[in-house]
Amino acid sequence: MKNDQIFQSYLVNDALDNYEDPEKYKQWLPKVEAFRKALEDATPDELKAPLPQPIDQLIAGQFNALKHLYDAKLLTPEEFAITDSSGVDLVNKMAKGELTAVEVFKAFAHRAVIAHQFTNCALEFFIDDGLKRAQELDDYFKQHGKTVGPLHGLPISLKEHINYKGRVTSCCYVSQLDNVTPEHGTTAKILEDLGAVYYVRTNQCQTLMQLDSNNNLTGLTKCPYNLLLGSGGSSSGEGAITAFGGSPLGVGSDIGGSVRIPAALSGAIGFRPSSRRISVQGMISNDAGQESVVGVVGPLARTVEDIELWMKAYLNAGKPWLQDGVIVHMPYREVPQPKASDLTIAVMRDDGLVRVSPPVRRALNESVEKLRAAGVTIVEFTPPNSKLIYETVHKMYTCDGNYMQRKLLAESGEPLTRLTKWSLNYGNGSRDISASENRQLNATRDALRTEYTKYLVDNKIDFILGPAYDNVAPHSEEVYNWSYTSMYNLLDFPTLVLQTGICQDPGVDTWTEDDMNYMYRSPLEQLENENYDPNEFVGAPVGLQLAGRRYHDEEVIAAGKTNDEIFQSYLVNDALDNYEDPEKYKQWLPKVEAFRKALEDATPDELKAPLPKPVNELIADQFNAMKYLYDAKLLTPEEFAITDSSGVDLVNKMAKGELTAVEVFKAFAHRAVIAHQFTNCALDFYIDEGLKRAQELDDYYKEHGKTVGPLHGLPISLKEHINVKGRVTSCCYVSMLDNVATEHATTAKILEGLGAVFYVGTNQCQTLMQLDSDNNLTGLSKCPYNLLLGSGGSSSGEGAITAFGGSVLGVGTDIGGSVRIPAALSGSLGFRPSSRRVSVEGFLSNDAGQESVICVAGPLARTVEDIELWMKAYLNEGKPWLQDGVIVHMPYREVPQPKAEELTIAVIRDDGLVRVSPPVRRALNESVEKLKAAGVKIVEFTPPNTKLLYETVHNMYTCDGNYMQRKFLAESGEPLTRLTKWSLNYGSGSRDISASENRKLNANRDALRTEYTKYLVDNKIDFILTPTYNNVAPHSEEVYNWSYTSMYNILDFPTLVLQTGIYQDPSIDQWTEDDKNYMYRSPLEQMENENYDPNEFVGAPVGLQLSGRRYHDEEVIAAGKTVYEIFGTNLLKH
Repeated sequence: MKNDQIFQSYLVNDALDNYEDPEKYKQWLPKVEAFRKALEDATPDELKAPLPQPIDQLIAGQFNALKHLYDAKLLTPEEFAITDSSGVDLVNKMAKGELTAVEVFKAFAHRAVIAHQFTNCALEFFIDDGLKRAQELDDYFKQHGKTVGPLHGLPISLKEHINYKGRVTSCCYVSQLDNVTPEHGTTAKILEDLGAVYYVRTNQCQTLMQLDSNNNLTGLTKCPYNLLLGSGGSSSGEGAITAFGGSPLGVGSDIGGSVRIPAALSGAIGFRPSSRRISVQGMISNDAGQESVVGVVGPLARTVEDIELWMKAYLNAGKPWLQDGVIVHMPYREVPQPKASDLTIAVMRDDGLVRVSPPVRRALNESVEKLRAAGVTIVEFTPPNSKLIYETVHKMYTCDGNYMQRKLLAESGEPLTRLTKWSLNYGNGSRDISASENRQLNATRDALRTEYTKYLVDNKIDFILGPAYDNVAPHSEEVYNWSYTSMYNLLDFPTLVLQTGICQDPGVDTWTEDDMNYMYRSPLEQLENENYDPNEFVGAPVGLQLAGRRYHDEEVIAAGKTNDEIFQSYLVNDALDNYEDPEKYKQWLPKVEAFRKALEDATPDELKAPLPKPVNELIADQFNAMKYLYDAKLLTPEEFAITDSSGVDLVNKMAKGELTAVEVFKAFAHRAVIAHQFTNCALDFYIDEGLKRAQELDDYYKEHGKTVGPLHGLPISLKEHINVKGRVTSCCYVSMLDNVATEHATTAKILEGLGAVFYVGTNQCQTLMQLDSDNNLTGLSKCPYNLLLGSGGSSSGEGAITAFGGSVLGVGTDIGGSVRIPAALSGSLGFRPSSRRVSVEGFLSNDAGQESVICVAGPLARTVEDIELWMKAYLNEGKPWLQDGVIVHMPYREVPQPKAEELTIAVIRDDGLVRVSPPVRRALNESVEKLKAAGVKIVEFTPPNTKLLYETVHNMYTCDGNYMQRKFLAESGEPLTRLTKWSLNYGSGSRDISASENRKLNANRDALRTEYTKYLVDNKIDFILTPTYNNVAPHSEEVYNWSYTSMYNILDFPTLVLQTGIYQDPSIDQWTEDDKNYMYRSPLEQMENENYDPNEFVGAPVGLQLSGRRYHDEEVIAAGKTVYEIFGTNLLKH
């Protein structure tokens, strides 16, 4: 142990000579061993997980058990969905019959056993009893149609010193191993009556008077985030099991920090209520009759809402004052959650006794800045008389000269743990103080309570925010200082521990030079501070305390919800203050101009068409460039014949020698250049190279009498962020204008090997994270059917060029809708495959290494048969799994096209977030009627949990705090577009979320995938038909909502966009009177809906999405052919 000499210097108040008795202890050892064996026998083998290494090695390696839980998928998706739900959600679902108590119990029992394997959190399991109780609750619900109470079916863990009927209550005293209690403690009884299900009692330290967990029964409990570290104490097991998710709600006790410290150090939330609100009757403790500083009972959980659920149920339904005469009659009051701007919070950064370690300092600083940014008034606070508080409360702890501890310890003669020796020396140690001395301590306490309360009232301070402990989770048996928590025990202030979302980082959280030169104020401070080595506390979470005035428990919890939202869901998401730099950007402008000139020079004049007006006037006129292409006969009849053929027909004709690759290429190159003139779809033309490649293919055919592959001679356009050897890949970042690719991306290489001819790199938006196209290189792409409108994004150019017919097949990418939105809004078809089927290796993007919602590459075309051609050729001939190690080995399966009457399709008309505009509504209605008339069975579908889908996927997009976007943008200092600012504020914005938060997002995702898949399977639904966007092609830079597409990214459902053949008509597609009286559900919906003016979207096409189950890509495409035939749309005839 470090600084053992300092430690020993504190052991002067109790000689420690009348506790231990080795000979007597030998007589108790059989009972200790029997206790341990009983715990092992009660821990079901079938619920245990395989450990990656022996536990000692995991501890030495600072193993993150919580990360491993998710990485190794130690639970089923259903179990993750249940155990990552809040208690509030679970009781609501059980009350509706959506979940049974048995289902909930089994999931938490499994997770609790795994938690114990890693953290040693349990002292006793009784899972069979819990299962029986859960079944009884289900039977009650089935018989009566209602729950037994507000906690119906909720698994709740109990700190072991709470009496439990018929079970040993030892309080981790060896001498109490025969103490089988005849009744539940009052609090346990109340909770059970409210519907709680018990199944585990948790570990605690010897004597309960330590902020750690060691004892002679089962030993130390560990922090789930780093097994080298302790979980805090004395409610040690409760901290670990709730943080690990093995219990939705736990019950601990707190006389000096014993709920809050384990919550803060293990990674949970914990609440210390004001005294005499929660019963401590029927618990073994050392402090019976000690009235000076009162032990309290309080809940631990993972959400503030669950803390509130526990308190409200306990007080209002449990009415503890009817069973325990010392409890004040004080029901839980309804207190509204305050706005951030209504709060004034005093911040305690240092209590004047022990300096905090670097990770705690950083967490406090960052959290305070978040509060300020959210509108909270912050007042710096130096707590008065903190040394007096510390000395007073420690004298109260030992006021009886350690009588009860000595009695319970000496009965067995068990060895004293290191921190038991420490705590027995608090205050006056073994000296039993006089009544007059005790009264003086009480008088001091009351004066301090008055002083702190007066400060809060006089200065209009609502709450105090401060550290819970001066360090993160410490090494076991090395936590000495209680000053930050015990002050609130003396003051009797209700106090809530909140997780900041910040975990120790050894690369950041180091002592500074000033820290190194710091003069310690006491040996205690030295003992604590010199324990901190940055490399030994990796990943430990940081929790802070929010305290309020005595008996203002409800106000603390209500404000805690606001603070927790600010800490965890920081809505001032990105200040946008470290991207743009006008002076730096000036240095890049010559390269931007050179890029624009190179594009102009590469666009052959001989292929350009005469424009009827300047482009700006055409845009203002809502010009239909598609119609003009045919009306003005801008191509020759031969070129129209070729470019209005499908890819399937073209490859067949080239395979028969009826067309040459050069003929096909020249026709598409001409149409592509005209497409660009009107829609600004291209970033890079290389037509000469394409012509050379086409000639090589013709030469090969002439020499060998066969094609090189199934895509022989097909002109294919590529989104510009796909690497093409020898060409700039900028991804529309100005800073990447010198980035010349040395090799083709894997997908480009495969397509070229199959016979594709490349000739154009297409436009995309800045950062790729918008459903539009603006950037600082070439600007906006336009919808071919109405040049006033955008083409969607981020595969903006692909949507425009394929819809215009300038490319027979295009390749885009999609992480939130970026293939489907451009297809739907521009007038083409687009397909989002399931993840890991098409390689994105060699693409420049922001999301490298982001595994939560995966970017996919997919084709755009004008026929479903061409989508099928691309997928089948790519997978069966290209075999991408041979070149990219992340691609699943899954060839394209032959799936017969289904008949209409064989199909059952669920229709989403509204996703619950944003109402669709009139043309989309009409297109959906008419399309559904066509499907019904053809024999398709239609099921109306209200998609569940769409808000959770939307929030989860947006948090995934910005999980790295926009690191890559910031890196690329800041290198040039380029201006941010309007929608770049919008997208940078998705989710958590600039906050780099923690691994545990990311894992929770992944668990949400997996639960949602299971929920939607189960719906389809259980209801025998084949596919889902959905709007692609809530509007038709929008005004440029005014497309905000991704909800209709991003849901399928998080679900990873293969999705095909089909054109309905319906176009916006201003005389029909108007808001009705009911529409005008509609109450918006959110500002997002208002923003989207108020963008729609019928007269400004003339002729815009409407595409719908057809989605199927994950890895049922072939089924979606096969059914897409049937559905598209029913729609009757033909994009090859105008």
